[in-house]
Amino acid sequence: MFLTLQIDKVQPGLYRGAVMKSGGEVTEPVLHPSIADCIRLSALDVPTGFASFMEIHYGGMSSGTYLLADLPDKAEHIASHLVVLVATMHEIENGSEHAKSP
Repeated sequence: MFLTLQIDKVQPGLYRGAVMKSGGEVTEPVLHPSIADCIRLSALDVPTGFASFMEIHYGGMSSGTYLLADLPDKAEHIASHLVVLVATMHEIENGSEHAKSP
C-alpha cells in the first residue's frame, strides 16, 4: 500500500503535514518548522507495517514515490527538490524567460 503526504505552507517557517490514504487521514495533521521535518517526522509517525511507500505533495508538485523506510534519510533531498520544482513552476506560470530546469 502507498500513502500520500500532503504538505501545505501555513506561513513562513511553518508547514502542515497530513498523511493520507485514498483521501482519508492516516495520522493527525502536524505542524513542523520545515518541509524536511514534515517528511521525516510524518514518515516516522506511520504505524509499522501499515504501508511500504509514500508520495509527497507540496505546492501542486509531487516528489514521486519512495519507500517509506527511506524517507527519514532522504527528507532533506526530497524537500529541496520539491522547493525547486515549485519555484520553477511559478516562474513558468509567470512567464519568466529565465525558468530553469530542476
